[in-house]
Amino acid sequence: MAVNKVDGLTVGTVLNGKGRSIDQINWESIPSSAPVIGVTSAPLGDLAGQDPRSLLATAGIPAPFISNPGFEDRRVRLRPMSSSDKVNDLIFGNVDGNNARDNILSPLHPKVGKTNGLVFPYTPTISYQYMADWSPQQLVHTNYEVQTYARSYPTEITVSGLFTAQNQEEARYALAAIHFFRTITKMYFGNTTTPVSPGTPPPVLLFSGYGEGMFNDIPVVVKMFQHELLADTDYVPVVFQKNKIAWVPASFQIIVTLGIQLNLRRTREEFDLDKFRTGELLGDKGSFQRGRGGWL
Repeated sequence: MAVNKVDGLTVGTVLNGKGRSIDQINWESIPSSAPVIGVTSAPLGDLAGQDPRSLLATAGIPAPFISNPGFEDRRVRLRPMSSSDKVNDLIFGNVDGNNARDNILSPLHPKVGKTNGLVFPYTPTISYQYMADWSPQQLVHTNYEVQTYARSYPTEITVSGLFTAQNQEEARYALAAIHFFRTITKMYFGNTTTPVSPGTPPPVLLFSGYGEGMFNDIPVVVKMFQHELLADTDYVPVVFQKNKIAWVPASFQIIVTLGIQLNLRRTREEFDLDKFRTGELLGDKGSFQRGRGGWL
């Protein structure tokens, strides 16, 4: 099974390229030059006992890209549109002082966690469609229909990913993932201590994964969240907020549906089909804030 590595976490008992259990590997000891990528998702140096950079070079990847740290991180991630502390506190809650210990979402906060938002710890299944809306015209006295074009648009993105809880660190991350989707699908309502007005809808997030040519900071909203508490699995207790407890499944799937939410003004002013055709419009990794990226 493929692994979408979470820095600092042991992520399950899936076998890697050398037949060792993932939870027997100290991820901190694996250099950044040996990321987990590819269909086998074993550290690249394990594939054939070769240096990972030589494998990438053999695949025709130019050297400047191989040495770029951003090239290695192809993990599937949901994160806020801004990296400011204010926005992160609004999305994940305050983690200053004792709040880091008490906040159930602290493993996802950049100040505390190592994943800069929610990362799917195992390589998820992603599906979406791109639609060209052609409608048939019912002409009389003809043997064939005539199709008229209306619009083109990408459909919703569905992401289904495995989470495991085989120790307290994994269990806290899994619980944070569940609670994150519970939270991110709610509006501000009733009494609130934040400066956000009641009635403010859930925020737009950035969805990324597999590099600039696949999902490069796509603005999305979470439209649906689903997970199952199955009967035929073990449950792991995890303590949060000092004296509260939750029993997290040792293994479970999270399924989310993401709606694409591109800014209409930006779409009108910046979209160029010729640049999109050549790949220029896809932009650089993490470039959404500079007015590039975000196109699908």
